[in-house]
Amino acid sequence: MYKVFCGWGGNQPLAYEIKAYLKDKNFDVVVGGGSPTGLHIGTQVIGQINECDCAILLVEEHDGVLSPNLFFEWGYIIARMKVTDIHVYMINKSVRELPSDLLGVWATEISRTESGENGDRDLAQRICERFLKDSVKNSNKNYFDIIDGWRYIRQTFEKEELRTSERHRRENIVLGCLAAYYYNDIEYFNTRLARMSATAATGDAIRFAKAYNDVFLKSAIMSKPLPQTAFFECAQAFEGTLARKHGDGDTLDFITDILCCDAYGLAYLLFLKNDDLDGEMTDICKEKALSYFRQTLSLTDDLERQCPEDKCLIQLIRAYIYNDIAHLYQQFFGDEESFLKYLDLSVDARNKLRTAYASVYPENAYLITKFEQEYMIALSEKCIYMKDPFMRKMNIATIKAKYNEWKDDITYMSSLVTRIENNLKKLD
Repeated sequence: MYKVFCGWGGNQPLAYEIKAYLKDKNFDVVVGGGSPTGLHIGTQVIGQINECDCAILLVEEHDGVLSPNLFFEWGYIIARMKVTDIHVYMINKSVRELPSDLLGVWATEISRTESGENGDRDLAQRICERFLKDSVKNSNKNYFDIIDGWRYIRQTFEKEELRTSERHRRENIVLGCLAAYYYNDIEYFNTRLARMSATAATGDAIRFAKAYNDVFLKSAIMSKPLPQTAFFECAQAFEGTLARKHGDGDTLDFITDILCCDAYGLAYLLFLKNDDLDGEMTDICKEKALSYFRQTLSLTDDLERQCPEDKCLIQLIRAYIYNDIAHLYQQFFGDEESFLKYLDLSVDARNKLRTAYASVYPENAYLITKFEQEYMIALSEKCIYMKDPFMRKMNIATIKAKYNEWKDDITYMSSLVTRIENNLKKLD
């Protein structure tokens, strides 16, 4: 649910009509109100704005003047929000009549005279219809920005949470699961989540993120089987996440479900590695893992249709899932043909990811190298099974060149480089 601040100046009834209309569209509208003194906005209004994701401003003259308090709110909102999150409606006024400091702002001119006999209700409906249209047009965001900017965003967990809206906290928590993995911050992230106050809006996200992190922490970053107790605790959290109420067409809900199905499938895959499972339990778990991985791919296809610009996130998810499906088929189904098919898909997705990421975020050398290392791991594993001698030899030369570049450089030396080294030993 998006939280919307509605600023008004002498037209409070209209603001409440807007609140009533948008409530049915799954928006939580906060009608501005406080106790301003003189030229200063009350702290209550500042707090309301800080908690919101976007704003509606109703600019209308009363007694021949515009409310000075509305202008102060407007200025604060401009300083705090992106321009695409600010929706200004000039009622019976032209944008050209605004003060020079506000000329060029994104605003919509709307007339009261077109309202029917229901007055404010009809006007509110027209404003809300335009707001909903503009919200959809400008709601597409690149969620990979959170992963790319994790070093800055993680600092928000140290600061006073009131400075960040609940919507942004949820985004940072959910995408933080991926970011913490890449920046080796999983333990830190879980510690911060444990200290975070869980509101109705963020509680589900926190529980999901803790379970997501525990899949990695309690399997020693996938190097050991996931213990039974940890598996059932994570499964309970994932079931709750998938059963929660969804916002209509909310992209963040799409992404949460994708990551949840991904982690749930991985939890089953890691649980399968326990030696004491009987045949029946093994069969159940491998089918469950495959089912959740397939759900992840289906949801990712839906995400791509909805947000084709978020290509880095889409290719990252596909690279993970193709790799996990490949090894599930190899280790627990004994299906070599399917293993090779999905291994090839994983290599292709990792190649697309490293290319897309370098083009969108050319300044983040750390993640560019991480994604290139992951591609080299996948490519080196593919080479083990490659039958074309020329392509195999050419790829091995490429892998060795990159490995030699990284192996003596402490900046880039990591467990990923060690995994490349292990695959190269198999290729010698």
